[in-house]
Amino acid sequence: MNRRAALELGGQARMVLDNPAVAHALRALEEKYVQAWMTSAPADEASREDAYRALRALQALTDELTILLDNGEIAAQQIDREERRNG
Repeated sequence: MNRRAALELGGQARMVLDNPAVAHALRALEEKYVQAWMTSAPADEASREDAYRALRALQALTDELTILLDNGEIAAQQIDREERRNG
């Protein structure tokens, strides 16, 4: 991926991560999955595993968006350095 594309994706990731509705939804889902895990019956391993996998998927989504954001910030710095170097 070129730097301009990384910069664009980083900006879009920032909009998603900074969106109050998305942040609210992510927190609500996390609470829902933790609650499902906490209230599962001792013998209900399948429900706990489902809640665990859902939490991991939620974290993976957040991690991937953060990586895109970070890559965009790095690309912005590199573009800025190149533009200053080239006049």
